[in-house]
Amino acid sequence: MKSNLSIRKSWLLAISAVFFIISCSDETTVFENPEDNLVNETDQSKLLNSVSFDEAGVLDIYEDPSASAKRYNTTGKAEPAGDYPLTLVAQIDPPTFTNGENLAATHVALDGDYGYVSYNTVGQDYVGAIDVVNISDPNNPRVTSRVYYTNADLNSIAYDNGYIYVAGGVDSEQSVTATANSLVAKIAVSGGRINTSNISYGFQEGFNATDVRIVN
Repeated sequence: MKSNLSIRKSWLLAISAVFFIISCSDETTVFENPEDNLVNETDQSKLLNSVSFDEAGVLDIYEDPSASAKRYNTTGKAEPAGDYPLTLVAQIDPPTFTNGENLAATHVALDGDYGYVSYNTVGQDYVGAIDVVNISDPNNPRVTSRVYYTNADLNSIAYDNGYIYVAGGVDSEQSVTATANSLVAKIAVSGGRINTSNISYGFQEGFNATDVRIVN
């Protein structure tokens, strides 16, 4: 365990005056700066090539003739559906790494020029990731930062004031810091880059945290 690791008990998880609300018990153990089971992607070409434009274009939408739902105007007459085409701009390949080949996106948070995406994996393994996507040009999204969690599923993500917050589950038996399986974390992000040098984690009793909400 690292010398700069600090542990404290609290009835509510409070980090920098931001409160996390997750569906677990009230007692939380907080760790600061643990970096076990975390890998930062440094290959910029891999990030660049993770975005595909091969299937870009207007998506075909087919009406189900058996569907009976209709919209009605103030006169009680059925209204025709509006003509609003849905366009696929790009697809982002899920992160892959050794022992992490089956990840799927679980949640997206948007703020300004960036989108933040969390991932988990199907099955019993705890494997996850976080992507930061630059969407300043809506027609040319770019993945600017990515971290892999080799021992944690990430089910939800939120952004607030220079930090991303993730909730999920961790295999506490394989972690040197986790005291329970339910996980919430606060991670600094700036200019589209994730800073892994100063991460705060909270662990609560329970198998998995499914959502995170920030209350200022």
